[in-house]
Amino acid sequence: PQGSGGASTSSGGNGGAGGDCGSVDVSFEPQTPTVVLLIDQSGSMSQGFGGQSRWNVVYDALMNPNNGVVKSLEGKVRFALALYTWASGSCPALVEVTPPALNNHSNIDAVYSQQLPLANTPTGDSIAAITPGLVAFNEPGPKLIILATDGDPDRCGAPDGHDNISKQLVVDKVTDAYNQNIETVIIAVGDQVSAHHQQDVANAGKGLPAPPNYPCTNPAMCAPTYEPTTKQALINAFTDIINGQRTCVFNLDGQVIPGKECEGTVTINGQEITCNGADGWKLNGVSEIEFVGAACDTIMNDANVMIAASFPCGSIVPPPQ
Repeated sequence: PQGSGGASTSSGGNGGAGGDCGSVDVSFEPQTPTVVLLIDQSGSMSQGFGGQSRWNVVYDALMNPNNGVVKSLEGKVRFALALYTWASGSCPALVEVTPPALNNHSNIDAVYSQQLPLANTPTGDSIAAITPGLVAFNEPGPKLIILATDGDPDRCGAPDGHDNISKQLVVDKVTDAYNQNIETVIIAVGDQVSAHHQQDVANAGKGLPAPPNYPCTNPAMCAPTYEPTTKQALINAFTDIINGQRTCVFNLDGQVIPGKECEGTVTINGQEITCNGADGWKLNGVSEIEFVGAACDTIMNDANVMIAASFPCGSIVPPPQ
């Protein structure tokens, strides 16, 4: 879901430093998204959804060993889990599987499968509680919170306060997370999350201001909202959100010497892309390449995109053999 890589790393000519030196082909590794699944554990999650409880449908959509989202994507996405509620006087009460990791399905399932709905929905407090750990997680790639909830929030200071104060707290904490490079997307499980609140949270999660009107109709001012009504629609929502984290930033297998990047040749599907152009590519640091403009559009819209690069060996330090 986060993009495609290109050719394997090899050297042409003698490939050594100095002397007769050919070129070095560099492989690309797409940056891996980090996703925290923030799941509402309030008592209302026991209510019906398509013939099952909301709780069971969300669990199965994520954890089913055959077609669950976590199982399907665990090799490409670092997953962590946070179930949130108010329990035994603790607020927010979080059941967590951290840190985020690849191939984390079994670890998450061992914890998640033992849990049941409890009480209350302190959403804003819970986002505030998990944000510092996600900020401190220093692996490269985009960071995302997917909030699955079935009702408007309350808060630790008012356990039944499903009011504008609780809603604004969620928006504020989502905004705080966004300002620390963490996006948030909300999925409404059932029909008890107000559309107004969904849109406000969705916009805050993408760094957009509150929409000028409701319902929001201008795509440039309206972040996507999700209100699935079937299990398959719920799976599709989770999958689409995570696929939206595909990135045009890639890690290079090798280090380009700054100032010499434009000596290399970079191609997408066999077509050479301009170095430092508005629709081309640029170097971030010494071992990260970013595609911009039309080049990025091609990568995002082509699931089988082929990216390749070759640099004169005097302009790149290849990885150890």
